[in-house]
Amino acid sequence: MNMAFLEKNHPLYESYINFLKAFCEQIPFSNTLASALEDVNQLKILSPAEFTILFPKGLDDIHQALYSYFIDYLQSHLSTLPAQGIKAKLHHLLMLHFTQHPYMGKILQKIGQYQASKAQFILLYDYALQMSDSLWGFIQDFSTDYNYYSKRILLANIYIETILYASQDSSKDLQETSLFIKRQFDKIGIFETVKRFFKNPFSILKTS
Repeated sequence: MNMAFLEKNHPLYESYINFLKAFCEQIPFSNTLASALEDVNQLKILSPAEFTILFPKGLDDIHQALYSYFIDYLQSHLSTLPAQGIKAKLHHLLMLHFTQHPYMGKILQKIGQYQASKAQFILLYDYALQMSDSLWGFIQDFSTDYNYYSKRILLANIYIETILYASQDSSKDLQETSLFIKRQFDKIGIFETVKRFFKNPFSILKTS
């Protein structure tokens, strides 16, 4: 049973959320997701049986659960969106996402490294494109023309580049990352972006 998207009325929901929070806290200080998992399991937030029920595939299920966790956080803050401007709304959502945790850049970078370690490169594309699709959906963009795909590829590319930038940003409240995102929206043209996205989509995998 896939428990990556746990319902809030599930009896293990509170423990599930506490586990994901603790896992996020540990990731930036661990060499790998596997070592972070070992440390968090020592906290005994979940019993071995509960862990097996929630995450039968281990880290593969956990990283999918984290995506749901991040999306739920954004959805709970949609009331803070600016009233106008597509770029302003997308910038706001990206900054909400990257400031959800002080080390969000490093967390997302290590998720990407985990996917690469298993040769699951398609998951990196999928993860970025899922996030991009969710962000466009949050600002009520459900167009079905050819722009549907190009816009999502564009934003997915910016998302991946922002992960790498944010993982090295030590400025207060990620102010430099905020400026970086604005620069990407201002300067990137569609053909240049798509070309760069497919030429080097795995820059996130560089170690900081």
